[in-house]
Amino acid sequence: MILEKLTGIYGPFTLFTATVMFCIFKNINWHSRVVNIFAHTTFGVYLISDNSFVRVFLWHEWLPNGSFADTTAVNYLIVVLLGSLLVYVICSLIDLVGYQLIFGQLFNRLSNFLDNRLTRFLGKKYES
Repeated sequence: MILEKLTGIYGPFTLFTATVMFCIFKNINWHSRVVNIFAHTTFGVYLISDNSFVRVFLWHEWLPNGSFADTTAVNYLIVVLLGSLLVYVICSLIDLVGYQLIFGQLFNRLSNFLDNRLTRFLGKKYES
């Protein structure tokens, strides 16, 4: 019981590990367009696939893992890995296309607008 409390999802070891990992990644200073694209896309895949409707559709209707449980371990592993890869690719395409077509232009315009307003405001304030 005590070990379960210490190693659970909100246990002190888990929180300590999460804090240490956060601090390590926070202090990494690199700028890579490829890493940023993968990070953005992976977060989008997570948001898409974690949606309650999409999750049920993906893992219970489209790729029910339980129906492959009676096959051999190799077949099960291949189906699960290929299914997960296919889900990742499809969700990545949805995220990239959605971001580029819908949100990309909107965020660029909003960002430029706010940048111009803030520059004007701060420029006037610091000139006086």
